[in-house]
Amino acid sequence: MNVTLTALGATRVCRDATVVPMSRKSLMLLTYLTLSGQAQHRAAVARLLWPQAHGLQNLRVDLTMLRRQGIEVAPPKAPLLHAVLPTDLDVWEADLHAPLEEWLARAHAPLDGLDDPTLPEWTAWLAGQREALLGRVRAALTRRLTRESPDAARAALVLAAAARLGVTLDAPPHGLGAPGPVAALPDRAARDPQVLMQVGRPGSGRFPAVRAALDAAGWTAVTVTGTPSSAHLLAGLVLQVRSHLPAAAQADADSLLRGASDPEQDVVRLSPLLLRLACPVAFVVRRAECLDEAGVRLLAFLLGTSAPVTVALITAPHAEADLRRQLERLGAGPRLLVQRSLPPAPDAFGPLLPGGAPAGAALEVWRQSEGWWPAARAIARQVGAWNRRVRLPADLRETLLAEVHAAVGPDLAAHLSRLAGLPSPFALDAAAAALGEAGVGGLDGRTLARRTARAAVRAGLLEPVPERVVATLPGLPVTRAADRALPLAFRSELHRAALAGQLSAAERLHLRSLPGASDVWARPDDQPHDQPRGPRGAPEARGGQDRPALSRPADASALAAPDETGASDVPGSVYLGGGYHLLRAAGQISVVRLGDPHGPAPTLHLRLPGPGAPGLHRWSLSVHVRADGAPDAVTLLAPTPGTPVPGRFRCLPDAWTDLSGLSDGPGLELVCGARNLTLTVTDVSYHPALALCAEDESA
Repeated sequence: MNVTLTALGATRVCRDATVVPMSRKSLMLLTYLTLSGQAQHRAAVARLLWPQAHGLQNLRVDLTMLRRQGIEVAPPKAPLLHAVLPTDLDVWEADLHAPLEEWLARAHAPLDGLDDPTLPEWTAWLAGQREALLGRVRAALTRRLTRESPDAARAALVLAAAARLGVTLDAPPHGLGAPGPVAALPDRAARDPQVLMQVGRPGSGRFPAVRAALDAAGWTAVTVTGTPSSAHLLAGLVLQVRSHLPAAAQADADSLLRGASDPEQDVVRLSPLLLRLACPVAFVVRRAECLDEAGVRLLAFLLGTSAPVTVALITAPHAEADLRRQLERLGAGPRLLVQRSLPPAPDAFGPLLPGGAPAGAALEVWRQSEGWWPAARAIARQVGAWNRRVRLPADLRETLLAEVHAAVGPDLAAHLSRLAGLPSPFALDAAAAALGEAGVGGLDGRTLARRTARAAVRAGLLEPVPERVVATLPGLPVTRAADRALPLAFRSELHRAALAGQLSAAERLHLRSLPGASDVWARPDDQPHDQPRGPRGAPEARGGQDRPALSRPADASALAAPDETGASDVPGSVYLGGGYHLLRAAGQISVVRLGDPHGPAPTLHLRLPGPGAPGLHRWSLSVHVRADGAPDAVTLLAPTPGTPVPGRFRCLPDAWTDLSGLSDGPGLELVCGARNLTLTVTDVSYHPALALCAEDESA
């Protein structure tokens, strides 16, 4: 019998489409265990759901009631509770080919009916989960919008559903040189003024992509640089647009500049001049993260005119959320198009490599550059043996530091330099000790550490890192523990190294020796964990072969992106957390990690899709692993017929390994844990075992 959790709309548990009756606390318990994605201790769950008194006793009552319903969360008296139910959101995300109106009707705000104001910790957890699930809904709607965009009426239905749920849809991300949906901006703006927010790091191709689209459509780009002064911003716009006005209107523009006083009044005076433009004009604002609220308000006002204008904001990732909120608050949400410049596929770095570069060199350039074009250009000709780290030139290190300064300001950047000297990830206690020694601003180390961490996490420079990160293909919803006590790590190893480079060698050595600086998870470095001790399989290494042929898997969906069909594989990259990046190319996936040489690595559990049908199957795949100092850095877990404990298959280092076996359960799972890692998986396939037996008998 199939038991599922309905997460969209009213939360409930169903068995074969019939609602299972249970108490509200039992429903909350199953929701918590499913969405946390890992085993939880009884005492922790009791404190969360029954903080007043008799928590463990109440928990036992609910566990007994669930057991009577045939839902086993844990054996009697077992300390850990574990139940990860499939959800309707998982099915809905994967069902992009369903009829549009029926698919949209299934979209609802997540986790309705679980509020309990008497449980503050539960309320905080529930709010975070709703935000995360709504993000998945937004991503699925964006993928469907891309699919339906050739048909305006069908695209309008998707946009209406998004408006009903209160979400703004993003354009799909594109790398350097990829025009993407930005190419449609001029046509849309010809009908109604638009605002494009092009988000990306320096050197990611943000400005060339916007200019190419505007030039191809015959629009004139008027480029200014963002400034925290709305008066300076307006003066720059007037000066740039002046040459595109008729001669008589140019005199009015000069008068406007001479009499400038109040920017809000001056932009009203500018509006009639824009109506006299001889050609459609796009105001392109570079470094839009520097704009103040008055500047954003000024640009939003221009969208309300009937002049042939549009606005393109080129900004950094840390400013995206704040700019989006301001524009939506000013009523520009329905006309807001967000496009992110994401790293390219590793093959894009191939032309940068010298002749005779070893196999896999482009992937190693991607790993060491973290997919950042400026770094890839700088190191491509120096990358040799795997994991021989190439030092970035001084100008790029300065660029990295400038990104940090722009995101959090110079004072907090100085604090982050000291934190970069700690082994990453680091505990808050170690951060407090490091900053307390500096004696900054008269604050104690713990207060300073909390403020610094809060700002850096909000800016995307630091992230909480659980000991275990779970990601599931094809949609890759990532599960991380919701625990405020998690250690912190720099999201980019390049940022961490640039910040740490500002310290002396003696300072770095001292910071690494602080008490508690390295024992964040109380386990040896680089040792994968949480691996059941099941039967071990025997891997078959391909001696002397560089790589297998990248033929299409028998089950094409096994390595396909969520919006792909069986006929194409679209390159892409996804950041999974904990330093792990997943790269997709035709017929294969790769996981790479560039880590702190002195810090431990979290464990990644990468779950591959299952066969898609019940019954006994023979599975097979090919794996190539490179990892530093971790002989068992990657292990494959596979369901084993007749036993609840999965079989364990070791993936040999520095060689292609063919693995295969029989399975009667869900998909395969790769368990990875190393500071520096390159894992490539290809030729994933499932075949019904009974059909294979029948073929053998007929032969």
